[in-house]
Amino acid sequence: MIWSTFAGSNDEWDSVILHLNATSPFATSGWARFKGVSRWTVLRGIREEEGRVVSAVQVFWVNILGLATIAWVPGGVIGSLDSASSELLRFISSNSKKRIVYCRVSLHCPDDRSSASTLSENDWVRTHRYIGARETFVLTRAKEKLADRSILSSNWRRNLDRGLKHGQQTSIWKNPNPEEIHILFQQMVDFKRSFGPSEIPSIDYLSSLIESIGDELVVVQTRDHTGQLLAIRAAIRTGKFAWDTLAASNELARKNYSSYVCAWHLIEVLDGLEVQQYDLAGVDPVHNTGVFNFKKGIGGQLVHYLGEWDIATNGPTRLIARALISRLM
Repeated sequence: MIWSTFAGSNDEWDSVILHLNATSPFATSGWARFKGVSRWTVLRGIREEEGRVVSAVQVFWVNILGLATIAWVPGGVIGSLDSASSELLRFISSNSKKRIVYCRVSLHCPDDRSSASTLSENDWVRTHRYIGARETFVLTRAKEKLADRSILSSNWRRNLDRGLKHGQQTSIWKNPNPEEIHILFQQMVDFKRSFGPSEIPSIDYLSSLIESIGDELVVVQTRDHTGQLLAIRAAIRTGKFAWDTLAASNELARKNYSSYVCAWHLIEVLDGLEVQQYDLAGVDPVHNTGVFNFKKGIGGQLVHYLGEWDIATNGPTRLIARALISRLM
């Protein structure tokens, strides 16, 4: 079986990956629209068996100095992983028109020996340095509920109750304002400056994300009685799965426990949308203990991702591309 170019519409592509049980928003057409405005070119491929699609991949690639292609697959290969790496390299090469190709995939699914063995047998190599997160917390629907207060840590539940007593106004933000969200991120960074630098998404970035993802981006806002924005939290929904995407709060939100109220309301909204799993999009227990403890308190399961694997046309290409790819993100 070889990879062939998918020629269908965006809606047809989303139907294919959902049928293959895609959990990552990075494989969707919405994410392709979002990333397609930058330097990356989007390429979609499928593998078929007896007329049935068994694997799909959405590749973002860029040519370097007109000599080689670096490809990034943040959604990973969807469906069967049993595909020789050389086939995917040829597929990318035939579209980028470059003989030298490097490709890295990021697989946001639990690490297990069987999947890792399949990748290794097909000439994929696990990377030592990651672009994204290595582990995350995943909240899974149980007893017909995603928003289950009984699994919250005692401290998280106590802070949620404190926040609810402040009478803050929390709701779905149907038409989120990128300028207002940008200001909130700026306030958060200014407040936490002593804890280290943080990245502030630009207004253009936020506008593009909101427009590209559309209705699948679920944004919740928390405001005080004057209407001042205190906190936001957003997730991208992919079928029955959701992925934590944006989170910001200011100094007043810290005093009012607004982050807890906002996060909990988002989980309740996802519950109403019948989301089965909510991935909190990565944690770092060493360098970001505050966020780690906040997400841990929600009660999800700590999951180690299958992670990032790469292939290349030769060894030197792999070494050079590994040093370059993080700079292209």
